[in-house]
Amino acid sequence: MSGKTTAGVVLIIAAILLIYSPVFNAGFVWDDKAVYDNPVMVRTDGLARIWFHPRDLIPYEIHYWPVVHSTFWLEYQFHHGNAGGYHITNVILHIINCLLLWCILRKIRLPGAWFAAVIFAVHPVHVESVAWIVERKDLLSFLFYLLAFQAFLRYRRHTRKPILLSALVLFLLALLSKSIAITFPLLLLFWEWTQVERPLWRIPRDHIPFWILAGGYTVLDVTLARTAEVLTFGFSIPEKIIIAGQSIWFYIRQLVFPVEILAVHPRWTIHAGEIIPYIFPVSAIGVLIVLAMLRHRAGKWPIFIAAMYCLTLLPVLGMVTFGFMRYSFVADRFQYLASAFPIAGITALITTAVRHKSPAIRRVISFTAAIIVIFLCVGSFQHAGHYRDKLTLFQHTLTKNPDAYIAHYNVAAERAIEGDHNAAVLHFREVQRIQPGHGDTMLQLANSLMTLGRFAEAERAYRNYLETHPQKVNAYINLGNVVLRQGRMADAIQSYQQALVLDPENSMANNNMGFCLADQNRPAEALICYRKSLKKNPDSIETHINIARILMKQDDRSVAARHYRKTLRLDPNQTEALNNLAWILSTGPDSDPPTAVKLAQRACTVTGWKQAELMDTLVTAYLAAGQHRQAVATAEKALKIAEKAGNKPLIDALKRRMDTMGVDNRSDM
Repeated sequence: MSGKTTAGVVLIIAAILLIYSPVFNAGFVWDDKAVYDNPVMVRTDGLARIWFHPRDLIPYEIHYWPVVHSTFWLEYQFHHGNAGGYHITNVILHIINCLLLWCILRKIRLPGAWFAAVIFAVHPVHVESVAWIVERKDLLSFLFYLLAFQAFLRYRRHTRKPILLSALVLFLLALLSKSIAITFPLLLLFWEWTQVERPLWRIPRDHIPFWILAGGYTVLDVTLARTAEVLTFGFSIPEKIIIAGQSIWFYIRQLVFPVEILAVHPRWTIHAGEIIPYIFPVSAIGVLIVLAMLRHRAGKWPIFIAAMYCLTLLPVLGMVTFGFMRYSFVADRFQYLASAFPIAGITALITTAVRHKSPAIRRVISFTAAIIVIFLCVGSFQHAGHYRDKLTLFQHTLTKNPDAYIAHYNVAAERAIEGDHNAAVLHFREVQRIQPGHGDTMLQLANSLMTLGRFAEAERAYRNYLETHPQKVNAYINLGNVVLRQGRMADAIQSYQQALVLDPENSMANNNMGFCLADQNRPAEALICYRKSLKKNPDSIETHINIARILMKQDDRSVAARHYRKTLRLDPNQTEALNNLAWILSTGPDSDPPTAVKLAQRACTVTGWKQAELMDTLVTAYLAAGQHRQAVATAEKALKIAEKAGNKPLIDALKRRMDTMGVDNRSDM
């Protein structure tokens, strides 16, 4: 490697590391849960599930892209929930892709190969593919796409079948990373058409395996995707043509003038009944026709680059529906692979044009090129910073696209997690305004309203949600909680009953129903519900406490003690369990005064020695343990706290207790 080449490599690597430095400390965003919250990732047989049971990845992934998920599984064994490791891997893959692109462009003797690699490395439209962990599929697909093309070029020089087989395997790996690589056989066809004089439609025999592989994979992937999600956006053929035309020009604009780089771009309104929208597809087709007609004068390269750009984008132009179309018709990441063609073509054109210019003009052009690279670097660095976390990413999206309902939804969800439910409500309402009936937005809105204590509004939201989602058990449970907070016990019971009709073993519904029955003095029925709840969720502290309360009223102290002990194994500082178990061990037939003292002391310590009721239990424990002096001192402290709080029943009880201990508790006059 020459010194000049080494310098070129170092500059590309340095530029990428600088641009993407913000993501090294970034977290997960949007659907990165496919990496950190995917049950397959924690399984020891995860690789086998990814390759041979792809439906296990649904809903995290509906396509058959096992290569990318295999890398996630392998990394999960080391990184687990640490996003930094995944980000570093993505950046390394981008570096490799840029250097490999440079290598291939040099090999085919394309002018300006290094400059093309630099532009590809620093262009803002690629930030989404690099900074968004789950979009590693773009990086891996392009990597194997380039390697497959490199192998095919080597095969053309040496014509050895093992080399052709390696190209075929690499193409398969590209497909198994992301199906955007499906156009690879077209690349081979157009490439060889630029090298030799033959009709474009004549497919060489050694291309046929690539076409067969592409066709077979397409059938497999489409079959799997359709079993997971059937998309029907209802667009007519004319509307799809308009979407495709607008998308092509959008992607070209993003390459030439990358100012608005967003996670979710505005979703256009399509007017198929008007003439103007058809300008986009007609002009795109017109450009291709003109370039094809000029191939004898301008050469085959312009039509090759333009055709490959359009054909590579074809799967995401809207002619075939895909999931992201519910949010936007376009995404910058969709052209990670396709953008290599115009970037290489334009840089080659500029390099060739200035080659024979005067030194002064070349210096001006070089300076201009440097300014362009700096501009691209700044834009990429800024956008990489938006991937710090989900909230930052979608708040930035809303500054440019305020009607992005999925951005409002994600901001609302993050605000709710942070506890800022007022902000969450505002954004959930925006989702309802822009996209009425979206997913579980109404349910999440109701949850935030309930947390804020706006029970009447929350009740309306739950009822509205249940009108369209009558099978949602949790919505009935939360509705019951809301009406219970409003003092309507009968309505709460009705909601919990509806939840139990749908899911008779639901732990929360049984627990809450048990609470209502206990409040209505129906302890036997309440215990049945509580025990059903424990059967499904044996570690529910709330249910253990609720059962123990009923048993204490029934004077079944030994069984109540078992539930309190179980509670304390789950939470050693649960105050009610500490206090009541201490009382049982101080006064019951199975008393254990030393243990009672320890439990009561802990209850008082946990509450900062500020609750007179707990200190009264400690007095009882001290007396049972024969520690009279400690009992007296604690009773005096408890009395002062009770008097300060104005708790007359407890004051009277403590004074009576102190009388029995022979303590003068008369107040000073």
